Amino acid sequence: MGPSLLPKAESPYRRFRHKPVNKYNVHGPPFDVPITLTDRDGTLIHEQEGQEFLTTIIEHNDVRLLEKYFAIDPRAIPNYFDLPDNDEARDEYASLFIWAAQAGSLEVVQWLLDNQPLYADILDRDFQGYTAITAAANLFEFRYNAPAWDDICFDNSEVTMNLLLDHGACASDIGYPTNDKGRKAHSVLTLAAQWASSDLLARLIDGGADVHHTVAVAQWELPFLNRRDLPPRVAVEVDVNALFLASLYANLGGVRTLVDRRGGFGIEDVVCSPDCVGSLPVHWAARSPLEHIPASMRDEKAGCVRRTIEQLLDYAPTTINVQDKDGNTALHYATRHFGKNSRAFTPIFELLCSRGTDTSLRNYKDETPLHTLFQPEGDDGPIDITAVLLLLSHGAKVTDVDEAGNTPLHIATRDWHFIDAVALLLEYGADPAQKNLKQENALPKKMEYLLGSK
Repeated sequence: MGPSLLPKAESPYRRFRHKPVNKYNVHGPPFDVPITLTDRDGTLIHEQEGQEFLTTIIEHNDVRLLEKYFAIDPRAIPNYFDLPDNDEARDEYASLFIWAAQAGSLEVVQWLLDNQPLYADILDRDFQGYTAITAAANLFEFRYNAPAWDDICFDNSEVTMNLLLDHGACASDIGYPTNDKGRKAHSVLTLAAQWASSDLLARLIDGGADVHHTVAVAQWELPFLNRRDLPPRVAVEVDVNALFLASLYANLGGVRTLVDRRGGFGIEDVVCSPDCVGSLPVHWAARSPLEHIPASMRDEKAGCVRRTIEQLLDYAPTTINVQDKDGNTALHYATRHFGKNSRAFTPIFELLCSRGTDTSLRNYKDETPLHTLFQPEGDDGPIDITAVLLLLSHGAKVTDVDEAGNTPLHIATRDWHFIDAVALLLEYGADPAQKNLKQENALPKKMEYLLGSK
């Protein structure tokens, strides 16, 4: 992130106004001395256990305060090589630099490189096995104190990565986590592909980054991963390359760069190669995560997703109706993940329908895309009636039944947000008295009452 834009009355250091904590090193002399500085309004602010104050200074790209902090803390004295190898302070030196890189705190990174080179080793790694450039590329992976989406300064992170490359950072670097050395770890490219510009991605590839490097993505990172035929709590990992991740985060420039720089492979070789559950990049694009996107940015996000899917279909038009191992097409995923966001994402459904998507195809639960449109996805907002009409006009049937005996009406009546869609399904011939395998009517009495009161 860039420098704090908070008004002067709203200091980012207010929570550090209580008394400091003094911690001692197991080797004897304290390496954490009490740190007390003066805030912009003259109030005393103090370091706390765990160095949260220091990391906050770094997050806010506050070189002025960092210089004062280092003037007090004896770690600013260049005696790094006098410390024992097992002294935790050695790791903290590297961590500060890596944290600054990950936060996109450009001025702090530059200051450390210029003034404290002992604490800014390009090759040092943190406990995750990340060097500074790998950490700088890591904007979306879960981490402590991660900023809100609209607080991420992508430009600062990009300039930070270029600065690190200028200082000799390795473009082909791969993280090597100390606690899981056998796992296929992220490379700089698989992380940067999710958000970085075409120019930066091209520089990484020209610098030796492997376009085809695969990373094992775990279910906790991507909650949409398929779990068909798996017992509860079974760990699921999917090996994917940078193209899948650029598609997932709708980084259109990234998709184009990765396809253009595919090496000796044909376009279909990279765009039509599935992951281990049969999903293609277009399936991943149709599940682009929305949970961290502010409402004010949903329209922009919808446009990015639409253009990304359009580009992937331009590369390989026949992927429009490809089903993965769970039987889902891109339309199944798009309706489920984007359908309950009012009108913002309807242009995606229009695109898929215009490219010849088959609305009658069923997944392994016998669901059509009209079923998945109403399935819960943690975002039960209103459904755009235009989207329902679009599916119906392209062959979706209100009478289709899934494996549980549910018609689309059964699923739509679970939420009052969908009342307009329920009325439309009834208008197109949905049977309110049809029962599913649980002998439940498609139109419950409560929804019938709500319809009657409209």
